[in-house]
Amino acid sequence: MRSALLVAVALCAACKGEPFRPDAQIDGPSVDAYKPPWFFPTPGEVKNWDIQLAAPYDFATARAMIVVDLWEVVPSAMTITYDDASTVNVPAGSQPTAIATLAAAGTTVICQVGTGAMKLTDPDAMKFPGYEANPPNRPTAVAAGSAIGWSTSLTDANERFVDFRIAGAAAVVMKRITFAKQIGCDGVLAYRNDAASFTAASGFTHGFSEITSAQETDWIVDVAKAGHDIMISVGGRGGHGAPNVGEIDDDYDWLMAERCTEIPDCDLARPFIESQRAVFGLDYDVQDDGTTANALATVCARWVNGMVDGVMKQATLDGSFRMVCGA
Repeated sequence: MRSALLVAVALCAACKGEPFRPDAQIDGPSVDAYKPPWFFPTPGEVKNWDIQLAAPYDFATARAMIVVDLWEVVPSAMTITYDDASTVNVPAGSQPTAIATLAAAGTTVICQVGTGAMKLTDPDAMKFPGYEANPPNRPTAVAAGSAIGWSTSLTDANERFVDFRIAGAAAVVMKRITFAKQIGCDGVLAYRNDAASFTAASGFTHGFSEITSAQETDWIVDVAKAGHDIMISVGGRGGHGAPNVGEIDDDYDWLMAERCTEIPDCDLARPFIESQRAVFGLDYDVQDDGTTANALATVCARWVNGMVDGVMKQATLDGSFRMVCGA
């Protein structure tokens, strides 16, 4: 199911113009005057990029930017310490040398971080309020006080929505962002901040009480600020089709628009383009129905029309397949 963010409220005026925050940026070509000291790509600046979240990996091919999974690139066994002095032991990832290898090649390393979802197998899963090895899934009600909701898909019960409105859950997510900086990630791709779009009317929801678009927008602002406070880049995966997507372009440094040629709605991400912030199109060789093939020529035409810097991948998001226009 394609991610979508429904955002509805304007960002607070007091947030604008803080040191190193890109929020103060005005539309137009004068972006350089406001460009912060972290990865902040403009449209067309980073066309040679990739996303690899699963094996097999290909870290030998030169890329300007690559998105990897946070837990897969942990360089060695480490410990996360929380505000209550409790700890979580994080094992080395399956690709412990990836960050060092990529950094040495001059690649900007972006780590995908679950900020609106978690996996029950994540090293820090037990820190989320209400954690259990097999928490309720639809249609069984989420336990009272639990931050772990229903699965984000009908085929994988491991990945669950997170109720970021619960302080304990928000604190765990913020530690993930700090940890990304600690292990050497240049930025984070905030993943799955779209629970408000999954309503009862849609027939597929998160399992919590209603999450409003205003609450979701506030959370996006908090996530972006957490990254910027420690001087790393923050982008979002999804949300390009939101009616008020122009409200989040003030906080995310860039956007990943998933399946935007398939819908097609790449052009809905234009508020980011107009704010001189890159939009990375992530499309697939097979459409969301699992059977219909996507034609690269059609995909390329829609990327160009939307001013999107796109790549075509397989749903596994590994390193074995990548297609771009003209290749």
